Amino acid sequence: MSFLVRIRHLSFVAKAIPMKHQTIFWLLSIITGSLMCWTCFEGLFSPVYAAETENWKVQSMGQDIINLGLIPLYLLTAGFIRRNKWYVSLLWAGMTIYFIYTYLIYCFDIHFNHLFIFYCLIVCFHFYSLLYLMFLYWYRAIPLQVQSSPLLKQITGIYFVFISLLFYFLWLSEIVPASLHDTVPGSLQSAGLFTNPVQVLDIAFVLPGILFTGILLLRRKVPGTFFAPIVLTFLLLMEITIGGLILILWQSKMESHPGVAWFVFALAAFNLVLVLIHIKQNTSVHASKKMV
Repeated sequence: MSFLVRIRHLSFVAKAIPMKHQTIFWLLSIITGSLMCWTCFEGLFSPVYAAETENWKVQSMGQDIINLGLIPLYLLTAGFIRRNKWYVSLLWAGMTIYFIYTYLIYCFDIHFNHLFIFYCLIVCFHFYSLLYLMFLYWYRAIPLQVQSSPLLKQITGIYFVFISLLFYFLWLSEIVPASLHDTVPGSLQSAGLFTNPVQVLDIAFVLPGILFTGILLLRRKVPGTFFAPIVLTFLLLMEITIGGLILILWQSKMESHPGVAWFVFALAAFNLVLVLIHIKQNTSVHASKKMV
């Protein structure tokens, strides 16, 4: 029986994860969070970004500040797996994917420095922690019944399709003209990069996944409901990051548009509302089933 089929047929007979698995998972999260804290402080208070252009240096330091603000939330969500809060633990999965995305950019587009091996280790720990969580769901057949109202599925599905198409349009509107005229996009010139790592990750991996999840939700498929909180959490953190970096660039007197930041923050607020509604509907379902 496949993993997604198991999700469809889950029961509400509680199966607690053995303490050793909970401890391993928690320790992995603690180690990864500590490594991220250290690399962020190094980035902010040592000349790690000395070889970068001023634009890319400001963005990198801004990302360090944002990461430091998100690490406590990352550890908080990791704690839910120790309390068997399985639906809410999906928020941890979304945060983990976000950090994999972020630290891949550190690995590939920050000049080599003494933190390089630690960037790689952070990606490694995040990736295998995520696989470990999926193993726990699969191996222990965790009772996770995902429920969302038809209206919530529709709204979330439309939101995912809108976001994916919006960013495809933004990236292609910069890439296609530059390709046709054999020039380099202005954003690459200011950052001093060969290619934009965000565009690579978005076009190749992230946006197709968001679009596909949106289509599953619109078709009311169970896997779409399962992946919705993961995608929503990832998008929420990305929107906070994009808005924050735009404001940081603007305050640093670099070319930026603060109005765009407030639009992105508005999307983040809407996204947060969707996350909270998904959590409320699913945790209330679990609570009522346990009382039966």
